[in-house]
Amino acid sequence: MCGSADNNPTPPPRRVITALLDSSSSQPRPRTSTRPSTSTGRHRPQSSRTGRDRPQSTHQRPSSSFARPSSSRRQKHAPKTSGGERHTSSYRDKSQFPLIPEYPEDRTIIRRITNLATLIDQHAEFYYPHNARIQGGDTELDNLETRHAAIRRHIARGIVASIIEEDSSDISEVANHIATQLADYADPNTEDARNAHIQELCKLGDELRVLIESHPSSWIFGSWADSELGFIVMFPAVSKDGDQVIARQIFRTG
Repeated sequence: MCGSADNNPTPPPRRVITALLDSSSSQPRPRTSTRPSTSTGRHRPQSSRTGRDRPQSTHQRPSSSFARPSSSRRQKHAPKTSGGERHTSSYRDKSQFPLIPEYPEDRTIIRRITNLATLIDQHAEFYYPHNARIQGGDTELDNLETRHAAIRRHIARGIVASIIEEDSSDISEVANHIATQLADYADPNTEDARNAHIQELCKLGDELRVLIESHPSSWIFGSWADSELGFIVMFPAVSKDGDQVIARQIFRTG
């Protein structure tokens, strides 16, 4: 109608909107190859702010006063050994266990007795001539065939009877007595060395006595009786608790 106004606005032509859509869709999309490479050879440019150090806050976070104690603090109150380890249930008062007595082994005593007999044999061989005809008044010592065995017996018997069995308080006196009785059959050129060696043999006998006395078993030296049996006992047999552990050393005369 003339002079009347339409309250609804006139919509734009539909062809213009379609043209705009067509024009935007007609432009080609960039291909993937044209995008910036993300290979590790090229670094992504950092922003201008990342090159600067981030200012640290001057207000540090207060630590909690109720922090859980560390393991080292907890171990402070636990009893420890010298190696820093916690005591186990095996820790007990030593007074609860009886002390185990210490004493020499059987083989140690046997070896010492055997060594003493060997050294006496070497002493008789070195310091007393075998071919010197001497009449000292002792039948076995005067006889060249039995002299060596008789000297061994005389030294061994003096050490065993006077030092090991009787515990003589003066070892030097025993050594001098043995040396004097055998002086007539010894080489006069070796008197000082012979006397000193007899002293050493007596000291070994005293050390052996200490070992035997510290042992709980009973050590017994055998008999020296031999004159009517046709042999000379150069060193007696030794038994421990009634059982023989060392055989006797004899020299047959007949």
